[in-house]
Amino acid sequence: MVVFYLLGNVPIYLYSLLMGLGVFMGLAWVARRSNPEVAWRNVEAGLWALTFGLVGGRAAYVVLAWSYYQEHPLEAFQIHLGGLVWFGALGGGLLGLGLFARLNRLSVAQLADELLPLLTTISVASWAGCMAERCGYDASALTAQGTDSPLAWRTAARAALQQFFAASLGLGLLWLVDRLPPILDSWPGVRFNLGVFALMLALFSAALLSGAPPHWRGLPLDAWAALAFAALALAGIALSLVKGFRHPLQEGSKQ
Repeated sequence: MVVFYLLGNVPIYLYSLLMGLGVFMGLAWVARRSNPEVAWRNVEAGLWALTFGLVGGRAAYVVLAWSYYQEHPLEAFQIHLGGLVWFGALGGGLLGLGLFARLNRLSVAQLADELLPLLTTISVASWAGCMAERCGYDASALTAQGTDSPLAWRTAARAALQQFFAASLGLGLLWLVDRLPPILDSWPGVRFNLGVFALMLALFSAALLSGAPPHWRGLPLDAWAALAFAALALAGIALSLVKGFRHPLQEGSKQ
């Protein structure tokens, strides 16, 4: 759904507009929750994660649709035409955050905890944009050609409810993680990894309910990606707990 055209011929889609709003609100939330001394540092870390996430999400999409892009290679760089994959974006974002922490000699675990609001707002924007654009379910029931088909209506309605359920589950769990007691911050990285694990539960549910291709060994690729990131999140929680018990945090992560 094109909202308006930028510079006369560049389309701005509703999904992109909502994602931009989610990014802005997430970075503002991160800055507001940070101490003034590190607010800009955290925003900069968020920008690194977002940049690498955009590249990773686009790269994963191009790989999955390589049969098309090998015949239209220049379109692979035209991100405004649409086409991102969530697991590529998440992987790229984590890589960008890790590089920023490495270059600035910072704790990636503490930075990740402080960027949890950004992950939350991007998730909200992504779900909202996907539902508004009717991606992930059969939109033909909502067109003139499909309005006379009760089966098409039922299929679209069922898939829309599935998306709403998964979105509510993921955002509800992220909210619960954010509301956990401050004592959790004694183990840097635990809160962020819990948030990622919660989000993966929602995405795994969405993948199973939709059954959208491509598939591998009987499961949608999105489901396998959610399981992989969930396993990494659990490993991250365990590692953070071990490090926390061995080296107790002397100062708050925002000092």
